[in-house]
Amino acid sequence: MDALRPILDWITSLDLGHPTRVGLDGRSAAGKTTLADALTEAVQSSTNRPVVRASIDDFHHPGHKFRSVREEWTPQSYFDEGFDYVAFRDLVLQPLGPGGNRRVRTAIFDSFHDVPVPERWEVAPENAILIVDGAYLQRDELRSHLDYLIWLKVDADTVLSRARKRDVEWVGSVDVVERRYRQRVLPTHVLYESLMDPAAHADAVIDTTNLNTPRLERLGHAPVLSDGVVIVDCLSLADASAHWAGEDDEHARRFGWYPQRSTLEGVRTFFIDGQRQWRDGGSRRALAIRTAGTRTLVGGCETRLQPDNTAQVSWWIFPEYRRQGLATRGVRLMLRYFSTTVGISQFVALIEPDNEASRGVAHNTGFIESGSDTSGPRLMLRYEYQRVLP
Repeated sequence: MDALRPILDWITSLDLGHPTRVGLDGRSAAGKTTLADALTEAVQSSTNRPVVRASIDDFHHPGHKFRSVREEWTPQSYFDEGFDYVAFRDLVLQPLGPGGNRRVRTAIFDSFHDVPVPERWEVAPENAILIVDGAYLQRDELRSHLDYLIWLKVDADTVLSRARKRDVEWVGSVDVVERRYRQRVLPTHVLYESLMDPAAHADAVIDTTNLNTPRLERLGHAPVLSDGVVIVDCLSLADASAHWAGEDDEHARRFGWYPQRSTLEGVRTFFIDGQRQWRDGGSRRALAIRTAGTRTLVGGCETRLQPDNTAQVSWWIFPEYRRQGLATRGVRLMLRYFSTTVGISQFVALIEPDNEASRGVAHNTGFIESGSDTSGPRLMLRYEYQRVLP
C-alpha cells in the first residue's frame, strides 16, 4: 500500500535503544487489523527487522462477550472497562520500552469463546518492531508507551456500512448490528475522540474511507500535498542521508555556509527540530519535495511564520533534479496550503540577484519583485506573493 511506504521508512529509521512500538488506532471497522497486517508484511519483506504483532482485542476481560450479548454496555462503561488496558500495557508495551526486559505476552483472553488464552511468552530482539492494532490506544494508560501512533480516519457512515457486512455473522442480524453501533459503538468513539483528540496527537493520519486505496493525509504532524507529479510532506530521519548527499556547493553558497558544508549529524538535527516545530506549532515549517511516482527526495521548501500573519519562504532542489519544474510545483503546493489552511496573507522570498533559477521559480509561482533587501550580509531581491482572497 502506497500510504504505508513513508510510514515504513519513518519507523525503520528510528533508533531508540529498545524495540520500536507502533500503534494503529481508530474507530471500529476503520481497517486497523488490515493495515497493521499490511505494515507487518512490508517490514518483513523490506527489512531484516523482526516483528512482534499484537492486538488489544486479545485483552478483553472475562465475560465481555456476555455483556455485549445482553447489551449492558454504555459508551462510558465500554470506554472504561471494554479492555484490560493495564494488562496490555504491562505485558506488551512496557517490557519493550526503555529499561524493559523485552519479555512479552501478546494475548491473554479469547473473548469469542470467553476463555483465557494459554500463556505464551516471547523475548523480542532489541531491534524488533512491535505493531499493535486497537481502539483507544491513546488513553492515558497507553499513549506514553507507544513510540509511533497512526490514526485511521473514517466517517460514521462508512463504519456502519462495513459493520453491517462484517459483524452480522456473529451478532445475528443487521438490525442488531446497527442498533449496537448507533447506541454504543459510535458514541464510545465520539467520547474517546472528545477526550483524547487522537487524530491531532498521532504521528500519521491515514484516510481509510476506501480500504483498497487508503490515503496518507498527514505525516509527522505535517500535511501530505500532491499535484500528481510531486509530493510535499514531512522530512523524516530516513531522508537524512539522501538530503546530505544531495547538497552541493551551490546549495551551501545560497544558504550562506560555503566553503563549509553541512554534516550528516547536522542534517539529522535540522530534521528533528523541524518535526518538533510542526508538532508544537512552531514558526519554522520545513517540508520535503519528492517525485510522486517513486517518492524520491529531490529537495525541500520552508515557510517561516511571522507574528503579523505573513511568512518568509525558501526552497531548494538537488543538482540532478534542477530545471525540471519540480521546485515550482512544490512551492505552489506549499503556498496553497499555508494560504488556505493556515491563513497566511503574504509571503516574502529573499533571493540573490544572480540566482536566476530561484528567481524563475518565484516568477512562475506568482511572486512579484518589489525591491531590494539590505538587512542581511548580502544584497537580496525581495519578492512578494499576495494571497488571492475568494
